[in-house]
Amino acid sequence: MKTFSVEDTPWTGSGHDASILRQVFLTKGSAPGLTQFGRFQLEPGQQVEAHSHTDMWEIFFVVEGSVTFTVDGQPREVGSGEGLLMEPGDEHALTNGGQSRATVFIFGIEKASSD
Repeated sequence: MKTFSVEDTPWTGSGHDASILRQVFLTKGSAPGLTQFGRFQLEPGQQVEAHSHTDMWEIFFVVEGSVTFTVDGQPREVGSGEGLLMEPGDEHALTNGGQSRATVFIFGIEKASSD
C-alpha cells in the first residue's frame, strides 16, 4: 500500500510551463503501467502548447472551472465533472479562456507494446 495526501504534496512547476503549478501524487513505477497521477491548475489565460506523447495514454478530468482542449486541431470545451482520454499520438493543447482557475486531474498510462 502507498498513501499520499493532497495537503502534503508540494506544488511544482509543470514540465510544459514552469508557471503552471502541479502536484504529482504518484510517479512512474508507483504502479504497473502508471506514468503519473496528479493534478494541475491553469489560471485564466494560461495554456499548454500543442504536443503529443507516443508512449502513453493520458486521462484528464476537470474538477474546477473549464478548459478548452484542442485535439488534433479540433477545439472542445471541457467543464467541471467532465474528462477526456488522449490516445498515444493525439496532438493536444489546453487553454483556460475563462475568468477563474481550472483544476485538472491527470493520469498517465504507458502504451503497451500491442497498442
